Amino acid sequence: MKASDYNYFIPYKDGHIFFNGITKRFFLASDKNHAKLMDIISRPDDYREKYAPFLERMLVEGFVVEDDVQEMDIIREEFDRKRNSGQYTLMVLPTYDCNLRCWYCIQEHQNMTLSDETVARIKKHIEKYLLENEIKEFRLSWFGGEPLLAYRKLIEITRFSKDFCECHHIGFFSDMTTNSL
Repeated sequence: MKASDYNYFIPYKDGHIFFNGITKRFFLASDKNHAKLMDIISRPDDYREKYAPFLERMLVEGFVVEDDVQEMDIIREEFDRKRNSGQYTLMVLPTYDCNLRCWYCIQEHQNMTLSDETVARIKKHIEKYLLENEIKEFRLSWFGGEPLLAYRKLIEITRFSKDFCECHHIGFFSDMTTNSL
């Protein structure tokens, strides 16, 4: 066995969080135990007999892996699985402008809106990407500034997307982040 290349040890209060980036598993170890646990995980063969139940658990959780495991292959497979899931989300920011300028907002609001050329390119992208990638569910997500300030462009692209998806038997969903004022 060997330690996963994707283990992270993060100081937290009076201990450390042990986190594996592939399995997304984690546990908290006290400051008193964290150095010993890190040593066991980093040299599992040295502790195989003495800490067998712990190492079996670390194997299940992904903190240690068998010697022949290529973790990069696991990451590539997961990437391909998600990329080829048949779902696609496109987030469009039709404008950087906003009508509220909330005190907590970090955006620099500019009076910029999608050009007609950019709208045409978005439509072309939707057609091409959905068909070439055999997308089964398409989500069009609106964000901004305040997307409703570019209402006509928002409606144009949403109607186009909805009609295109209906014509090609693709599930269509849309959402928006808005201050709705």
